[in-house]
Amino acid sequence: MSLLGIDAAHDKQQGGHCDILVSGREGFIWIAEAKKHSDYAWLDKGFKQLSTRYSTGVDGQDTGDIIIYCWAKSSAEVLEKWRCELRDRHKDVCVDKAVCQTSLTFNSAHEHVATSRQFQTRHKIVSLHFEPEA
Repeated sequence: MSLLGIDAAHDKQQGGHCDILVSGREGFIWIAEAKKHSDYAWLDKGFKQLSTRYSTGVDGQDTGDIIIYCWAKSSAEVLEKWRCELRDRHKDVCVDKAVCQTSLTFNSAHEHVATSRQFQTRHKIVSLHFEPEA
């Protein structure tokens, strides 16, 4: 879909098939990689895809999102565990000290491998837990 010079696409080719790609004027690109939470190695694979395969790290292309679909009872706990896992698995990644409980997100930043510029990632969890009592 394209509107006012902004194009949004699913499964577009950008160093591979990234889940969401939004492009705009003057070379702007924002990329999101979405993963169903099964384990933290799977989330890490998505982080590596986003940060080393799909992103370029050049000006206007230095941010992205990891979207985590979560069926667990406490998505906040899953996100906190992911924050700790990311920090432990990638010593070069600077991770926010705390998860924002209201938006269920946290941010990270690291030096992009291709440009040595800072690449920023927002990690957002989407709660899909459904267990009605009545």
